[in-house]
Amino acid sequence: MKTLVLAFALALSFAGISVAGSTSNSNAAAATASARQIANALELNEAMYLKVRILELNRIEALQQGAADVDVINENYTVALLQMLTPTQQKAYRALTGTQLVKYATK
Repeated sequence: MKTLVLAFALALSFAGISVAGSTSNSNAAAATASARQIANALELNEAMYLKVRILELNRIEALQQGAADVDVINENYTVALLQMLTPTQQKAYRALTGTQLVKYATK
């Protein structure tokens, strides 16, 4: 169930990114929703949630600006996120998303 909820939230954030003319308010709302879903699924504390929200907002803005390839932006986001998580949270995140960036996730 958590996997489905997280996948749905991430899909919504990607769909929101592809809409032309998105405002910074919608970026913040999408980042907040996605970060909250991740925080709930991984049982993050409020400080970690805020860090995830900043990462998510930066990812959304980078995707909108077309600063780099989408895969590179998403990989950088995943690496940064995994680095801030505990090993248990990393394992849970990988299970939820199917991410296999184990070599980058060392603390």
